[in-house]
Amino acid sequence: MTSVWTLARDLEGRWDAFVKAHPDSTIFHTLEWRETLSRTFAHESVYLIAERMGDIVGVLPMFIVRSPFFGTSLCSTPFAVYGGILSVDVEASEALVRGAREEAVARKITRIELRHLKPSGLDLPGLDGYATFITEVPDSIPGCLERIPRKARAEVRKALAKPGFSIDTDSRDIESFHRLFAQNKRDLGSLVFPERLFWKTMEVMGEKAIITRVMFDGEPMSVVLSFIWNGMIMPYWSGASPRAERMSANNLLYHAVMEEASRRGLKWFDFGRSRKDTGPYRFKQHQGFDPTPLNYQWVLLDGTEIPRLSPDNPRFRLAREAFRRMPMPIARVLGSIVSSRMPV
Repeated sequence: MTSVWTLARDLEGRWDAFVKAHPDSTIFHTLEWRETLSRTFAHESVYLIAERMGDIVGVLPMFIVRSPFFGTSLCSTPFAVYGGILSVDVEASEALVRGAREEAVARKITRIELRHLKPSGLDLPGLDGYATFITEVPDSIPGCLERIPRKARAEVRKALAKPGFSIDTDSRDIESFHRLFAQNKRDLGSLVFPERLFWKTMEVMGEKAIITRVMFDGEPMSVVLSFIWNGMIMPYWSGASPRAERMSANNLLYHAVMEEASRRGLKWFDFGRSRKDTGPYRFKQHQGFDPTPLNYQWVLLDGTEIPRLSPDNPRFRLAREAFRRMPMPIARVLGSIVSSRMPV
């Protein structure tokens, strides 16, 4: 018999221990992620823990996201590409789904989104529009360059040979990071996340979060904030100047992150989620990464349908075009307001 409880303070140590020991855990299952989002946004957390014969057998981190565009949902987890159920078997997973349903019914919520990294074994409706890219980290610095396909390797070498380039692997400069991040997001017509999210991330995560920068003549050209968790490095949020692509700064950036992972003795490099057949998806393939489909699933109540949150949704097309044309100060303020009310 598997029992499900709402996470209480006296169970947090056992949650941490279970997540750290589970081979499929991600940074987004940690209580630090809950702390980061709680300090940044007004989302209420609903963390469920499954127990059997005195042992923790599963966990499910969720947040209540209230959106004027798509109603209220439970999301595991927002601002994360992974999350979902972490368990030892399907019985525990099914118990957590039942617990999540009960929480949703009590709050009159009709949708629960589960962003699983791996197949859950659950018979639930899902989406297959995303893939992730994970590969092993070479055990030597020279091996980091050798693993890159020939064309991409040539671009890295070109950048390495260019006078004026330097690499900063331990920056805490959130201001310049966010400036490039916001510029890229606005130009793509995507929401600009608030700068406070990155301040809180670095504050809460500590050594689990690092910023790598490619500099040219002292100016940041390409930047990425990476997470480090259980032997894996994950370049997660990034930004680049308009000159970065033609100067091969982005290629150099991710090569630098791979080298840093090798120096630290990390085993895995997680290039993160991309929508299929997009520019980022092809860039990761160009870097020698193979896609693995992600297993996003939904628990739907009262006949609710899966919302179309993809940028391809025609409802978003005009909004994206308008966002691209906004002055940066307005884009930053509006993006902060809207992103806090979307299950992004």
